[in-house]
Amino acid sequence: MRIRASLATIVVALSGLVAVAPAAEAGPEGRDTSVGIQQTTGPQAFGLLRNGATGRCLEERPDRTVGTGANPCNGSSAQKWQWQFLSSGPVLVNERSRLCLTGLFPMVYTSTCNQPAYQRFDHHSTGQLKLYWNQNHALDSDANGAAYMHQSNDGNFQKWSWG
Repeated sequence: MRIRASLATIVVALSGLVAVAPAAEAGPEGRDTSVGIQQTTGPQAFGLLRNGATGRCLEERPDRTVGTGANPCNGSSAQKWQWQFLSSGPVLVNERSRLCLTGLFPMVYTSTCNQPAYQRFDHHSTGQLKLYWNQNHALDSDANGAAYMHQSNDGNFQKWSWG
């Protein structure tokens, strides 16, 4: 009886320690997702993806193409995105359309979230949004407001921040 009571005390003590331990900040397959983007295991609040070179926000256009446009970040639902974690990996969903960001080299657009490889993105510590299955392709932009997939080059037009 004493052994059971002692074991119960140890289990309770250990469970308290486990509850206090900080959560890991690794994403799928252990990739580091601890940079400013809210990429965790569940749906997050919708937020803005701001380009590092222009300061403009990624937005979905009425024709379902994606760009940063000439307009500043205005917080419209066309500019808000949310990380969602599907069984196949992380996707970015647009608030207005509820469609997924899709990067089919060299195009970027939104489409139904049906989990193909070109809808899954990783946000790296460099600020780049790269295709999950092909880390050589990153979401890129230019001074004219175009957005497209391009060979990863770590330039400021490929850096995106949340907020």
